[in-house]
Amino acid sequence: RTLLAAIDGALHNRQELAATLERRGWPWRPDEGDAGLAARLLARDGWAAPGQLEGGFALAVWESTGTLWLVRDKLGLKPVYWLREGDRLAFASEQKGLLALGKRGPGLEGICELFLHGSAFAAGQMLGDRAFFDGLRQVPQGNVLRFDGDAVTVRRYWTLADETLTPFASRDEANAAYEDAFSQAVRRMVDGVDGLGSMLSGGVSRICSRSEEHTS
Repeated sequence: RTLLAAIDGALHNRQELAATLERRGWPWRPDEGDAGLAARLLARDGWAAPGQLEGGFALAVWESTGTLWLVRDKLGLKPVYWLREGDRLAFASEQKGLLALGKRGPGLEGICELFLHGSAFAAGQMLGDRAFFDGLRQVPQGNVLRFDGDAVTVRRYWTLADETLTPFASRDEANAAYEDAFSQAVRRMVDGVDGLGSMLSGGVSRICSRSEEHTS
């Protein structure tokens, strides 16, 4: 089976995912990149794969069986828009990428959303699947779209309600938990990065110091 994949963004738990594939006898090669890693997981686990991915990304995977997957990260940091025309489905990380398929005007819903939410809606950072131009939709955050040439199916694979909220007995306990989570997040983001550069401003210096700890 042939897999074609493209990703806008990055995975932040690639080492854990690569180890999972290795144990299953389907090893991932670093030259395949994050897109190849996610494609292997989708081909193997299907609907169960997106929940294993951590990071900010919009992912597209096509299987030679005729199945297309579009996955958006849990918080919707990277948008992905799509358009269905007959037995064809087109997608892009920006709405203007789909306008080349035909002239389209703004939809009524899109105009209302733009006036209500401004730049957040224009950047795709809104709940739901609405887009500005008529006929276009976006994959909502924490959702995966599957297209088999006939039907389009969209499923939510993550919500904040899925997370376990742990009450803390004291401020010190809460601070320690935050420190651990913050350090882990930075470690994952700099994993595999050869060199780092930064512009110090406000709280950014704290991130820089953590980055140095994990890359030195």
